[in-house]
Amino acid sequence: MFNKHNNVQVDRDATIPIELIRKQDVHGEDFFVGKCQFPGTLDLSAGISFRAYISDGDEQLYIGMPDEESKPNISRISHKRIYVKMIPITDGNNEQCFAGELSSPLPMPLSAHRGLWFTLFIKEGREELQITELRHKRYETADVQYDETGT
Repeated sequence: MFNKHNNVQVDRDATIPIELIRKQDVHGEDFFVGKCQFPGTLDLSAGISFRAYISDGDEQLYIGMPDEESKPNISRISHKRIYVKMIPITDGNNEQCFAGELSSPLPMPLSAHRGLWFTLFIKEGREELQITELRHKRYETADVQYDETGT
């Protein structure tokens, strides 16, 4: 399988896995959050694909190279947040997942040095992945220390 943007051989198994944690909003709707941090950037010039697998207790987001079947579908960039439209699909192993692709032109690569925060919404008709850069600011209370990402 080749990437249509730069003729790079695509290995579907060479992905970055990110564990997702199930949360509920004030209306009782499920959404999922995950984060990653490493000393590098995600190069968007050839595109990046996202696949989210949701099952009870085993939610994962996979980041990889898009293949020739992918279709760019970036929704918008606003206030340093990237919104990627996700669509429900059945993958090559006959598993249900949500898929989306982020592709150039974007004004910057995604730096993972400070960390990236992923929020996945899967309400029917409004499936979306939001990506933001982590902002580590420590807050202290009398007996608890946490950062603004909630950890």
